[in-house]
Amino acid sequence: ARLSKEGYHCFRWHDAPGEMYPNHRHEYDECLCVVVGQMEVAVAGKKFALNPGDRIYLPAGLGHTLLVTAPEGVTYLVGKKEH
Repeated sequence: ARLSKEGYHCFRWHDAPGEMYPNHRHEYDECLCVVVGQMEVAVAGKKFALNPGDRIYLPAGLGHTLLVTAPEGVTYLVGKKEH
């Protein structure tokens, strides 16, 4: 509900253990909110460990990677905000 109030279209997503998304960008602002599990997001050479309850905002055009670090995988909310 909070992401929707902030103007994001949200959906739930799950990735398996060890899943990795190489460096990529989006044409929209993105917010990732971890529900269960853990993941690591790298932005501009800095790594951020995200645990349940954590969120990260990724502005449109910002390159980033994602690695699932939890043995059970990770379930998270993806918020997309078009410009």
